[in-house]
Amino acid sequence: MKKWLLWLTMLGIIQFSNTPHLVVSDPSTWINKPQYEENVTLAFLLDTESVFYFPWMNVVQKDFILHKLGHVIFFSLLTIFILMNMKETKMRYVNAWLWTTFFAFTDEVHQFFVVGRSGRFVDVLLDSVVSLACLIGLFVFFTWKKRRVTSEMISLQMFFKKG
Repeated sequence: MKKWLLWLTMLGIIQFSNTPHLVVSDPSTWINKPQYEENVTLAFLLDTESVFYFPWMNVVQKDFILHKLGHVIFFSLLTIFILMNMKETKMRYVNAWLWTTFFAFTDEVHQFFVVGRSGRFVDVLLDSVVSLACLIGLFVFFTWKKRRVTSEMISLQMFFKKG
């Protein structure tokens, strides 16, 4: 089940990124036939003068805010599901962050080629920060939970030793 949640989240992100002229506040635009820019090349994308590296514009529009809220929700879920599918190691939180950031980067590069969409490096940064915040929250929660359970076990052991 954990792998399905991960794959469905990734496919959901890809589907929305692959939708030309997506308007989040208009569900009729959520599923459109993919269309790709004809004059955009990977070399143009890697050029530091490319729009890919420009900051956002129109940040007060309702649809912009909904787009960014979508990033927060989907990349939080992606981070959680990547973490759930990783083995228990000391580096699993770091690895989950790296994989989420890598996926965010490839998703924005892909989006750069979709008509009516604008893949932006600043979105990669947003997704990366969201992932990091999510992982820090999960780490703190699970550390607190583990300590709480451990302290309760010690209390129970001491109670039964007295009796």
